[in-house]
Amino acid sequence: MSSLFVFIGIVVFFFVALSLWNRSQRKKGRGEQKEIAPADGECCGLHEVCEKRASKTACGNVEADYFDDEELDRHRGKASSGYSEKEADEFREIFHSVLDGEKFLWIKSLNMRHIAIPNQLKKEISKVIDNLPKRKAQA
Repeated sequence: MSSLFVFIGIVVFFFVALSLWNRSQRKKGRGEQKEIAPADGECCGLHEVCEKRASKTACGNVEADYFDDEELDRHRGKASSGYSEKEADEFREIFHSVLDGEKFLWIKSLNMRHIAIPNQLKKEISKVIDNLPKRKAQA
C-alpha cells in the first residue's frame, strides 16, 4: 500500500514539475517576440504584396542583406520601366533561386538598395508570393 502512495506521489511531482516548466517556457516565448512593424514609418519594401497579404515580417532591419546578387547594384536608381528583357531575366533567375522563406527579404533588400523590380516581373513575383504558404511572423 505504501508503494502505491509513493508511486502516486512521484506521478504528481512530475506532473507539477512539467506544468511549471511549460508555464516558464510560455512566458519566455512571449518575452522574446519582436515588433514587426516598420521602423519610423519606413516602407518594408513589399509594396503591393504587403498590402495584399498584410505581412510585414521582413521589416525592422536597418542593413540590406545580399543574396549573391551584388551584380544588381548596377541598376541602382533605375526606373521599373527602364529594364530590357535580358535584365528582367537576370532578376527572374535570382528571384527563383532564393528560398521561398527568404523571398520577402530579397524584395526588401532590393528596396533598401534603391533597386526597382522590373515591370516585366511584378505580376509574376506577386503571383509566386501570393501562392507561398502563409507564414507566421518571424523576427
